[in-house]
Amino acid sequence: MNVDGICCLCNCVLETGSHLFFKCSFSKSIWEGVLKLCNVLKRVLDWSHEVDWAVKFLKGKSLLVVILKLAWCAFIYLVWRERNHRLFRHTCKSGQDILQAIIEVVQVRLRGKNIVRTDLINSQLCRNWDILV
Repeated sequence: MNVDGICCLCNCVLETGSHLFFKCSFSKSIWEGVLKLCNVLKRVLDWSHEVDWAVKFLKGKSLLVVILKLAWCAFIYLVWRERNHRLFRHTCKSGQDILQAIIEVVQVRLRGKNIVRTDLINSQLCRNWDILV
């Protein structure tokens, strides 16, 4: 078991909550992948800044907001699970594997939902996330 406090995802610095989710190169690249799929151009910062951004911008019921909320929850859960699997099960997935799992969560949650595809943003999001209706 890792007892030295070093982040088991990047093996570079001490693990903190802020580091684990948005400063760690492993998890940061996953969140950047989520933002890219959503066509959101922003720099990924630390935990408090990302939470502030989410509180400020993830309002309403647009498809973009729904996807980002689903992806946020899946991201936090799957990064934490990956950390625990590495520590306690000695297994390891790639960042791309985690991103793919996030994509699958979003796809499953939106399956069968009525999405207005005539909206150009919605249409692009459906293509990026491979969302079927």
